[in-house]
Amino acid sequence: SDFPEYYAPARLIVEGRGADGYVLSALGSKQHDLYPLMGERIVPLFVPPPGLILLAPLGLFPHTVAPILWRLLLLVCLIGALIVLKRDYRLNLKETSYFTAATFLSGAAFESLRIDQLAPIILLLFCLSLQYFRADRPMVAGVLLSVLVFKPQHLLPFVAALAGGRRWKTLLALAATVGALSLISLIVLGAAGIQNYLDLVKAPEVAHYMQAQLGANVRGQLLRLMPDATGLIWTISGITMLAGVILSFVMGRLMSAKEHFVEWMVLLTVPLGLLISPHCHNYDHLLLLPPILFIFKNVVRPFGEIYKTLVMLCGLIFVVPFSIFIHYFYILPGGLLNPYFFALLLFVAANIISSRQWITGGAALQETQKPSGNA
Repeated sequence: SDFPEYYAPARLIVEGRGADGYVLSALGSKQHDLYPLMGERIVPLFVPPPGLILLAPLGLFPHTVAPILWRLLLLVCLIGALIVLKRDYRLNLKETSYFTAATFLSGAAFESLRIDQLAPIILLLFCLSLQYFRADRPMVAGVLLSVLVFKPQHLLPFVAALAGGRRWKTLLALAATVGALSLISLIVLGAAGIQNYLDLVKAPEVAHYMQAQLGANVRGQLLRLMPDATGLIWTISGITMLAGVILSFVMGRLMSAKEHFVEWMVLLTVPLGLLISPHCHNYDHLLLLPPILFIFKNVVRPFGEIYKTLVMLCGLIFVVPFSIFIHYFYILPGGLLNPYFFALLLFVAANIISSRQWITGGAALQETQKPSGNA
C-alpha cells in the first residue's frame, strides 16, 4: 500500500514536525515506526505542500484505523464520481450499468483501490467542478478545480484552455484557493518545509522512487527506449509539456464561444495532460472517464459508431485482466514499448483531428455568441 505516503506526513504535521514530511530519512523513520511490516521500504510524498495541507486531517486518526477509513473514502469518492456523471449527463439504467461495470473493471480503478492512491478523490472533485460549470457557477467550479494541487501536471493543459477561453471567474477562484492553501502550507510547514519539498523533487536519488519509466506518457516511453539519457529526456518532455499547454491555450481561444466549451476542453486537454505529464501512473487514467463518457453520449458532437467501436477496442488494454498481464508481465519486467502510451497518443490525436472543423469554426462563432458560463 502507498497509504503511508499520505499518513506519515499528515501525522508529522499533527506532531508539529510537518517540515520533516519531505525529508526521506525522517519520513522513512516515521513510516517504519507506524507500519513495521513495510520493512526497509520508503514511500516518499511528492504531493506539493498545498496538497499536503488537504491531507493533514488524516493524521488525527489512529494509525490502525486510518487505512480502513482511507480505503472507504476512496471507494465512496469513486462511486460518487459515477453518480455525479450519471446525473449530469442523464445516463439511463442500461448506460449506468455499463459505465459502472467498465469503471470498476478498469486497471486504473483496480490499482488505485489496491494500493490506496488518491486518484478517486481527484476524479470526484474534478467531476463536481464540471457539474458546477454546467450549472453556471464558475466560482464554485474554480474552488473545486483546486484539486490540481495534488497533481498539478495532469490538469495544467485544462487550466491553460480555460485561460484561452477567458473564463476569468473560474481562474480567479482557482488562484485564490491555491493561494490560500499555499499560505497555510507556509505557516504550517515553514520555509524549511517548502525548501525540503523543492530539494526532494530535485534530488537524483529519489528518481527510482518515482518509477517514471512506468508512466504512459512521453517521459515514461522515452525512459524505456533510452534509460541513460535522463537529461535529454527531461528536455524533450519539458518542451512537449510546454507545447501541449500552448496548444491547449490556443484551442481554448478558438473554441471559447462553443456551447459545450468546458466539455470540449475536457475531451481535448485532459487526455493530452496525461500524455505530456512529466509524472503519470496507470491509476491516474481515471481522469479519462469524463472524456470517454462525452464520446459515447455525444455530448460535444455526434461521434460515429466506428469511432466509438475503435475507442472500445483500444480501451480493452486498460481493462482487467488485460491490464494486469500487461502491467505485471510486460511493463514491470522492462518491455520496450508501453502499449498504454501508444493507445493514449492515438486517442489524443484522433480527438484533435476529428474535432478540427469545430476548433477552426470556433473563431467565427465568437462574433455572434457569448461564451457560455462566465463571460
